Amino acid sequence: MLPCLDRLSLRPAAPIGEFYELSAEEAAELNANGGKDPLTLEQYPVNRPRGSDGATFRIFWNESAGLNDPPGHRGEADAADAAARRYAVYDAQMLWDWHRTHPRDPYNAFTISREDWMELYRGYGQNGTIPDFVATLPSYTWPEFGPNTRWVKQPAVLGNKYTWVAYDEDGALRFMSKRRPSNQPPTNGLYYEGPKGEERKLRLEMTDPLLGYRMIKHYYGSRGNEYVRRVVIPARGETKDYDHNEHLKKIAYSDGLVLHYALYPNRKLLVTKREAPNGTVAEFEPPDRRRPGLLNPKRKVTFPNGNVHRYVGAKDRERLLSITFAATGNVHEYDGEKGQERLVSITWSVDGHVSEFEGERGQERRVKSKFPDGTIIECAS
Repeated sequence: MLPCLDRLSLRPAAPIGEFYELSAEEAAELNANGGKDPLTLEQYPVNRPRGSDGATFRIFWNESAGLNDPPGHRGEADAADAAARRYAVYDAQMLWDWHRTHPRDPYNAFTISREDWMELYRGYGQNGTIPDFVATLPSYTWPEFGPNTRWVKQPAVLGNKYTWVAYDEDGALRFMSKRRPSNQPPTNGLYYEGPKGEERKLRLEMTDPLLGYRMIKHYYGSRGNEYVRRVVIPARGETKDYDHNEHLKKIAYSDGLVLHYALYPNRKLLVTKREAPNGTVAEFEPPDRRRPGLLNPKRKVTFPNGNVHRYVGAKDRERLLSITFAATGNVHEYDGEKGQERLVSITWSVDGHVSEFEGERGQERRVKSKFPDGTIIECAS
């Protein structure tokens, strides 16, 4: 279960978590009514600074609150937000032991920020390898665009919202934040590149309101003609690629599965290639404008050992046509309905001769061999 929130401190706090030395007053408040460290299950210790045995660390449950304005522009609204922030205090060493392999807090309530993870790493990581998931953690530090970045506050059309716009030292537009106040990280917004007067959209970072996942949209194209070319969902390890019409072309999943898509004449997006994590690659019939009702039947499967299976027939009724064996180069050809295919010939790579077979599936027998020089050998019944 989660730590009791009514015993979490409400005092104004730094923008991100930190090694935090509890005063006697605060420790007593947290220990009241049976309160205890949620990891050690012992009472909170007093005056345990960074580097000491039993050092304590605090993490904010609503980390983005109090970060609605960039550095140098913090005002009364941010102070009010900060006063309402809640944080939990943990044994720092045990918190690191958990977070070095887990992106979410020990009670699965929220994702730790990149800043907090790195602060724990600096305390206990001993310069070890930083796992890949750290790059997917949300950041609660405002983006920087050089030492002379200029921030301009623009009121929103409706409500009491506003947007922060950043310009670099040359006056070029570099960033437009999501509307604030907001619980979205301050790095969420629209980024630009290019010299002043020629800026183009570079990427959009945002939190999907339905899924709750942070996503990054990458743009291509000239100024005024930008289009989404790639969408990355870091927490899921998922990448989607699009064509210039923003039609889905490919999805790469975290487990290694890759799906390729094409727009068929019936306006459906269908899979044209499937790359499995084990290396198996299945290819499907590409779009054909002359046959608008055609779906995408399987046509070829390449296995990790290099063997290639080819198929014919309508979708979901594909039958095996041939197998090419990578180790020998021999080609086996088949006939018959799906699931009842029988061997009809083998082309031998060593000399190019062809063996013909007859008989039901599983009972095929060789009846003839044809050689490149025209020789034919009939086999006895």
